[in-house]
Amino acid sequence: MAHREKDFEFVRALVDARLIDPVVLQQRLASIDLALVQSDQDIDVLDYRQRNAIAWAAALTS
Repeated sequence: MAHREKDFEFVRALVDARLIDPVVLQQRLASIDLALVQSDQDIDVLDYRQRNAIAWAAALTS
């Protein structure tokens, strides 16, 4: 969950090529247990990024 623009572009290309399903992507993003993530980022930052990534993936299905 680096939240970099190039990562979003890459994932969008995978969805456009039908190599990944955006619904499955949403489910997997939501399943990440942030309490288990090893990061120097605050849990609030990780939570924000997770919620934002889930919303972004949801927008791919519309």
